[in-house]
Amino acid sequence: MFLLDPADGNLYFRATTAISSNLLSDVPVPLDESIAGHIHNTGKPLIVDDVQSNPHFYKGIDKLLGFKSKSLMGVPLKIKEKSIGVLEAVNKKTRNNLHRKMLIRSWFWLLMLPLQLKMLVYMSL
Repeated sequence: MFLLDPADGNLYFRATTAISSNLLSDVPVPLDESIAGHIHNTGKPLIVDDVQSNPHFYKGIDKLLGFKSKSLMGVPLKIKEKSIGVLEAVNKKTRNNLHRKMLIRSWFWLLMLPLQLKMLVYMSL
C-alpha cells in the first residue's frame, strides 16, 4: 500500500509483504513516473500484464530490491473522492499462470479491500 505525502508529492510504501519493508518506507515513488502514480492520478483501477513494457513502470524499486516485477493489479485509495494512495498486488501466481477466474476473484477482493483500508486510514488522521 502506498500513501501520498502531500509535502513532496510522492507516494511512499506504508504497508507491504516484502521482506525489506523497512528499507522501502523512505523510498519515494514519483507520481509522474510510476504505475502507482498513474493509478493515483487517474483515480482508476488498472491491471498490467507486463509491467516491464509499461511506459509508467518505475524501475527504482526493482533495482533496490533485486526483484523483477512482472504483473500487477492496482486500485486507488480514496477518501471523499480524493485519492490518498494506491493499493497494489504484484506478480500474482497460480499453478498455470494467471487463470481468468482467479484473476477476476483477485480483482474483486482488490477492489473491496480499499473500502476497509480507507476507513482505517481516515480514522487514524
